[in-house]
Amino acid sequence: MREIRHPDSEPADVTGAVLLTAGVGALVVAIVQGESWGWSSTRILALLAISALLLGAVGRRIARHPAPIVDPALPRYS
Repeated sequence: MREIRHPDSEPADVTGAVLLTAGVGALVVAIVQGESWGWSSTRILALLAISALLLGAVGRRIARHPAPIVDPALPRYS
């Protein structure tokens, strides 16, 4: 198979990729460290809040960016 690139295609959403990576990373750290740091500790609550904000920003970018990091139709397939 040969790769076909459309010359008028939009550039990838690099900002969305960074936000998604940071949001999921913060969530993973909170889940992994929750037991040892204490689920109600300031660090865990801050990580969960940061994760929610970043993943919310990803959702907004997915809805508005011409070439989003995640296809907006993906949740409709399940």
